[in-house]
Amino acid sequence: MAKEIRENKVSRNTLFLTIAYTLQKVISFGYFIYYARYIGYIGTGQFVFAVSFTTVFGILVDLGLNPVLIREVSRFKNKAQKYFSAVFTVKVFFALIAILLIYISINTLSYPDTTKSLVYFAGFVMLFESFSLSIFGVFRGFHNLKYESIGTLIYQLLVVGSGIVMLQIFKQPIVLGIAILLGSMGNFLYALIKLLKRTDIRPHFYLNFPLLRKLFKIAMPFFLAGIFTKIYAYIDILLLSFLKKGQGGEEYVGWYSVAYKLTYAIQFIPLAFNNSIYPALSRLYMTSKEILARTVENAFRYLMLISLPISLGAFVLADNITVLFTSDYTRSIPAFRISILGLVFIFINFILSSVLNASNRQKKNTLNIGLTVAFNVIVNLILIPRFNHIGASIAALSSALFLFIVAYYQTQKIVKYNKKKILSWFLRGFTASLVMALSIYFLKPFINFILLIPLGVLIYIVLILLLKIVKYSEMKTLIKTIIRR
Repeated sequence: MAKEIRENKVSRNTLFLTIAYTLQKVISFGYFIYYARYIGYIGTGQFVFAVSFTTVFGILVDLGLNPVLIREVSRFKNKAQKYFSAVFTVKVFFALIAILLIYISINTLSYPDTTKSLVYFAGFVMLFESFSLSIFGVFRGFHNLKYESIGTLIYQLLVVGSGIVMLQIFKQPIVLGIAILLGSMGNFLYALIKLLKRTDIRPHFYLNFPLLRKLFKIAMPFFLAGIFTKIYAYIDILLLSFLKKGQGGEEYVGWYSVAYKLTYAIQFIPLAFNNSIYPALSRLYMTSKEILARTVENAFRYLMLISLPISLGAFVLADNITVLFTSDYTRSIPAFRISILGLVFIFINFILSSVLNASNRQKKNTLNIGLTVAFNVIVNLILIPRFNHIGASIAALSSALFLFIVAYYQTQKIVKYNKKKILSWFLRGFTASLVMALSIYFLKPFINFILLIPLGVLIYIVLILLLKIVKYSEMKTLIKTIIRR
């Protein structure tokens, strides 16, 4: 079926995509700082709400079919055309429904014209991204992630480049919507060109009801997980906007978006770690429960050692960090300090989720996310009316803790890891992080905060070596590995 696609090594493909996503996160975060400074917290709130609002509708277009497409194409490459055409047909139909629902709902909610326009742009972005993912899903099925990696960077560079130029000319939030639309269109056209040039697969309509029933049956768990994940990721922003509409809702969303972005900007670290360790967890679950337990323990250790100093260090430097967004965002400081305290739970929840999936408990994992969503909605409904964006941050922190408690309780039944050892690592890691954070706090008046960051890293490394959380030989090996890669 494929003309020039070769099955590259999985490790090389994963490296391509990890590097692309890491660069995309860095560029995206820098761009966020730029436009948040340029258009202010109200414009930022409008844009962030528009993206969040339409992203939730995206699951109605995907329907959990993309991971199914990847899996089925990888298993039956000779049927790739049928699978892709069936998914393409369904997506076109549900895309029209999604756009109609977005239009009706945003007009029913009586938002300002600028917000509505941004929602319309973001809606079409959602469609282009969904179809791009399906095309790249075919390439994933052929074990080729190179084009997706390049497409990710094309999208981000087009968004940032066009966004910066248009902001300089027009200085209106609406150009942010135009920029992401240009980026998503560019990514889609790139994906389509590669599909046409590198494969014999063509997008066309194909209605095969027995095949569609089979695909939907397989996709249902992915669909439910997608719903829960999307709601969990964006419900706080949506509720903050809905509950405070007419009471400065866009301002609160703008302030909260800074806290949200700063907290979740570094999620690529546990995500990359998770992607690399998941195949090993799946294999070890079948071959050696004892080695699986040791692997999970070390995953806990490394994720705690990374997240704890970032969390406490950022808590101390919160006022300095938010200065990057101008003094208009000072009301983001308390929200950021609350949100960042949940970082350790966010990091560890990645590995707990992987343990459940690797041990064939994906239904429990989906249920956990669903329970967390319900908990998050309830806490937001209680706290936002009283505490505004601060309430949303408290809800985010408590939800991360809730998911950790539920997932930890379930995984300890699967993996017999040493709880005392993990607790000891946590306490020593917390002690090292706290000493580092206090050192930074007392040095803040005398040293520029940019210089405080590497100084804090040095202090922390010395402390974890002294407290024997990490051996010197392990640190040396890790540094050599990173340099070699």
